[in-house]
Order: sequence, then structure tokens, then C-alpha cells
Amino acid sequence: SGSNIYKPESGTKVLKFQLNSEGWLDPSTVRINFNLVNNEASGVSKNLRPLQGGHSFFRRMRISCGGALVEDFDYNRTHQMFEMLTAEHNRNNDMIEGFGYRSDTKEPNVSLTTGDAPGIPSNDYQTVGFKLCSGLMNQSKMLPLKNMGNLTIELELVNSKDDPVIKPGVDATFSTTNTTNDWQIENVQLKCDIVTIDNTLQNNYDQHLLNGGKLPISYNTYITQSQAITPSKDIAVNVSRA
Repeated sequence: SGSNIYKPESGTKVLKFQLNSEGWLDPSTVRINFNLVNNEASGVSKNLRPLQGGHSFFRRMRISCGGALVEDFDYNRTHQMFEMLTAEHNRNNDMIEGFGYRSDTKEPNVSLTTGDAPGIPSNDYQTVGFKLCSGLMNQSKMLPLKNMGNLTIELELVNSKDDPVIKPGVDATFSTTNTTNDWQIENVQLKCDIVTIDNTLQNNYDQHLLNGGKLPISYNTYITQSQAITPSKDIAVNVSRA
């Protein structure tokens, strides 16, 4: 809900998914899919060149359940950090779901070329997807959507259109004549598997909850902190433990 077109510097910036079903959500299957559109006019040779996967376009994620906040943290930086710490083959699989390349595949101190980041041609789009980096969606238990009230996932776009893409004119290779930062997101979808269980077993779960019982779900979430530092002789960074 919200809109079908999302831009970073105007209009609707928050994508909201409200998950309602009679079944049980398999959290390991949750994927976010969307079309990334290059808004340059046809005939203009300016490619839109994303730096990383689809996750890089969202600065913040919030998940609420029955009106209670379940998760809230800086999304793209956290997702990128955890992805960088996984195996190369896992990152290659994520790259296939994304834009087909990553900006960090080059050796240190080796500059990118337009062939390393071909991007999306003018007046065209690419459909990409990514697995949600979420503690609730990475735990092993299925989620009874019928009994969870209103499970809502919100993703907020980055503040600047330059954040997830190569900025035009950043160097001689990616100039203002062959690179653009004019983009928008369309046709956003959340895809997942919903499991339906036997009616007798479902009724037992419903009765258990009606009698005041609980279905405990344990998960790990993330806490992010950002600090601004100024050039000086001494720099102090405070790290708080949760």
C-alpha cells in the first residue's frame, strides 16, 4: 500500500506490506521484488548503474505486529554488512537475483569500468529481488498470520537518489554523458509461501490462544547506531551495548 511509483526525493517514500492470511507464513521464503526504472528518455545513452543489490535502495526497515514495534533499524547498511561477511558463492547467488554484478568484485585500488557496471539502459527497467534481512524472518518457526493481528513490513527509500547508484560525473569513466541517477521504483511485490494445515490442528491452535495460551517466537534482531565525527586531533566513538 502507499503507491505504485516510489521516488527518493519526491512523492511516497515508504513501501508498506500488510500481511493477512488464514495460513502460516514460511519466513525463509520471503522475497521483495520490484522494477527499477531508468527515467532517461529513449535514445539517450545514459545508463543507470546500481552499486549493489536491491536492498541498497532502502535506508530503513520497520516491522510491527498488532500495533507493537517488532524491528526497526537502518536497513541497507546492515544488510550490506551481513552480506559481505557471507561466502562468495552465496553473494554470487544474491547477485543473480539482483543486477547481475557487484561494485566490489574488483581488486583493491582497481577502478571500475562501464563494463563492470553496465546498469540499465535509458527508458528501460530491470526486475530484481532480495531476501529480507530481518531477525523475525530468519528464525525457524512459521508465523500464524491469522493470529498475529496485522503483521506490517515497512521499507523506506534512501534520502538521496545518488546513494545506491554511481553518481554521474564522479570521474571521467562515469560521466554525465553516459551515466544517470534519475530512477524510480515500480511494481513492488512481497512473495512468500503460505502453508495451510489440517483444520483440526488449526482449531487446536486457535483454542489454545483463546484460552490465554502463547506461541513463543524467539529471534535475534539488529541495533544500529550512527555517529558524526569532525576532523580533529582526537576522535571519540561511543559504543553502547544493548
